[in-house]
Amino acid sequence: MNFDESKAMLKKKSLFKSFNVKSFVNVEELLKAREIDKNDGILIFKMKDKYYGFKTIQMHYHHIAQGRIENEPFMVSF
Repeated sequence: MNFDESKAMLKKKSLFKSFNVKSFVNVEELLKAREIDKNDGILIFKMKDKYYGFKTIQMHYHHIAQGRIENEPFMVSF
């Protein structure tokens, strides 16, 4: 899928503070540590045949998450 810049509303300054992702943690580890509950809302995306996710409560604040996965850039919005 290609990005069509003509359809984007680009501004010099974003209204939201991006969530700059440095790493991901396995969901089983988060459940064990009680950092996530099975009833929490999760925004899931797929990249390179693997699934990744963010708690929707995180995304309510940030609206945009970005970083790198296997040295490839990604950006997810909510």
